[in-house]
Amino acid sequence: PNAANIPTAVPEGDDMVVQEDYTASGVGQITLKRGDEVVVSNKANEEWWYVFCGGKQGWFPSAFLLDKSAIKEPEKFKVIANYTAESEQELAAKKGEIVLITDQTSNPEWWFGVIGGREGWIPVSFLKKL
Repeated sequence: PNAANIPTAVPEGDDMVVQEDYTASGVGQITLKRGDEVVVSNKANEEWWYVFCGGKQGWFPSAFLLDKSAIKEPEKFKVIANYTAESEQELAAKKGEIVLITDQTSNPEWWFGVIGGREGWIPVSFLKKL
């Protein structure tokens, strides 16, 4: 991505939500966290979009963004079998626990949920809607 034609004030654009944490690794990129809301002002590059967020601006991976209108209200699900997390991004859960699912759209086989103060990805096959 380059800096050509980049606005300095927050423009009209698409309202999106960050789906994964990202730490900037290059000049002109922006570091954002999951759940941050952004305005996308430039989609000229398929893989990198120019975004504005809370007074910051920069290039951000388009694959990490979801249109705000596509986000559903969180739903409650019951864990139907123990699940042991295999990475720190996954959510360990015990049979019978209630999970508040906040993202059902990023991946059809894994949803993002919260149990108490813990959050992470859990396989859909371990969940039953309440």
